[in-house]
Amino acid sequence: MIPEQQLIQHIVEAMENGALERTPVLEEYAAQYAELCLDIVTRLQRCADYLE
Repeated sequence: MIPEQQLIQHIVEAMENGALERTPVLEEYAAQYAELCLDIVTRLQRCADYLE
């Protein structure tokens, strides 16, 4: 499993277990997820620019 999939799996497991208290681990997951999302938006913007 690639790191991105592992991160998402950890988040899904936390949600399924109801472990949604603010903890350092969940804060780290959230920060990593936000960084992934920003990277994706950047890549998509580059694709859009290329297609224009």
